[in-house]
Amino acid sequence: INVTNLADVREKFMENWYRKGMELLRSNKVGVVILAGGMTDANLFNGTGSVGMLDVGLVSGKSPFQIFAERVRRLQPLLARLPPVSINSSFFANAIPIYVLCNRLNEDDVVSFWNDNNIFGLPSSDVMFFLQEELPVFDKKGRYLLAEKNEIWTWSNGNGGAIQGMRDDG
Repeated sequence: INVTNLADVREKFMENWYRKGMELLRSNKVGVVILAGGMTDANLFNGTGSVGMLDVGLVSGKSPFQIFAERVRRLQPLLARLPPVSINSSFFANAIPIYVLCNRLNEDDVVSFWNDNNIFGLPSSDVMFFLQEELPVFDKKGRYLLAEKNEIWTWSNGNGGAIQGMRDDG
């Protein structure tokens, strides 16, 4: 694994990364993806909820979802101060799309949590929820496992399925 320690990065590289990142945000080519579809969450919450909804022990009592949303909100004024995307354009992209990956067991709870918290001050059009695909579960001999009689047990396909989920759910 190639890991970069930020303390070892020269300031000019940091400035370049910051500038490039802001350009990508401003041109609406990137967004934020929150992976809240983990089936570990389903096990912890008896099939409902997500770790992103929890008070994780911060002094503020804020949930991870709230922290992510607040960070995005703090970026928006920075984008507003940048010049238009191109010289011939007056287009100002200050919206930063947030895509929240859910699983079939926690989707209703996650969406309700965001809605109950007024999308944490973000425009609702900037926050999109999408479902993680599920795949059949096999035993060590390659046989399907059953959830119930005549029903194949399925489980979420993992964080690697996030790109496919965004494509499939639009």
